[in-house]
Amino acid sequence: MTKDKVWQRICEKFGDKLRELPTGASTREDVTWDFEIPSFVEKSGQKVTWRTSTHLVSNAYRFQRRDSSLSGLPLQDYTGLGLGTISSLGSSYLFGSVPASLGPSQNLFTMGASPQPEKSSLQRVLTIFHVTWSVTVTTHGKLTNPKVESIEWKETVWEEPNKAS
Repeated sequence: MTKDKVWQRICEKFGDKLRELPTGASTREDVTWDFEIPSFVEKSGQKVTWRTSTHLVSNAYRFQRRDSSLSGLPLQDYTGLGLGTISSLGSSYLFGSVPASLGPSQNLFTMGASPQPEKSSLQRVLTIFHVTWSVTVTTHGKLTNPKVESIEWKETVWEEPNKAS
């Protein structure tokens, strides 16, 4: 069995673990997938069993919407219930009236570019699995019949936000 097939089986069996997000995250992107050096488990007759730890490093992100025309204020600060936070602009901006400084088609929602989501790194995520596998050793010392015996989720480690890079 190849590493790609092991990865495919992990995705099928543990998709829920691979989709977990820390609090406040919007998405998770995989960065690297590594297999450790196998460690010996046991030998029984011609069958030799090994365990390989494998881990997936991902980055968790959150999206925040920003509007460049309002000096980077988060969108939630001036829509919905947060409208009061920019009351210093005056109600004419909020209800479509045209102050002298704006053209006839501009108001709070049309001036400048439309709000664009900004992706910010939240945490690094490490998901660890143990793959137990076996081979048969022939009388000539060749390894045959590779077989994955089991795949187990070990743990998911959420790095502290200030340590994520």
